[in-house]
Amino acid sequence: TTTRLAKTEINLREMLARITNSLSSLAVVKTGAEKSQIKFATSILGDRANKIHANESAIISVFTNLFLNSIKSLRYVRRTENPSISVDISTEGIYLVIQVHDNGKGIEGDNVTGQRGTDKITEAFYSSYPKEGPLKGMGLGMTLVREIVEEQYRGELSLKATTYDGDKSGNGSATFEIRIPLKELKGEPVKDVK
Repeated sequence: TTTRLAKTEINLREMLARITNSLSSLAVVKTGAEKSQIKFATSILGDRANKIHANESAIISVFTNLFLNSIKSLRYVRRTENPSISVDISTEGIYLVIQVHDNGKGIEGDNVTGQRGTDKITEAFYSSYPKEGPLKGMGLGMTLVREIVEEQYRGELSLKATTYDGDKSGNGSATFEIRIPLKELKGEPVKDVK
């Protein structure tokens, strides 16, 4: 047998504070002379949802990519009135449940495909932003999130809810949900049988 990526104990509240602090200079929406700082809110219910054993780099990558997509969405519609990203973490039965919500542009219907609503937006090199401009990325962020959640932790990534607002600002939103079996987040390494 071989073990997957090394696990360490992670305090999610502390990790999220470090990630949001490192993204604070990017988390700004500008419209002409007006600037608004995007507000991050975190809710973690219970110690079981806060302290997990996982590969720190992988979990940082999941949250960072989700947050960067939310920041792009808020900047795309130039939402200067209460731009926000929230993270809710709890346990539900045998799962750790993570929801990341933003009030940006939402996700257009053509991009919501597959049983969990994420097939198209998790394709490698796919982006819903214009091919040119400051918001264009490589289209790999959501692919990495899906691979980490589903392949490393045997979890599920789904689009829980969205309201598409197009190029307008004010009514859009998106909520992604991650469900990871708690047994995958225990202290002992998870073994893969070859």
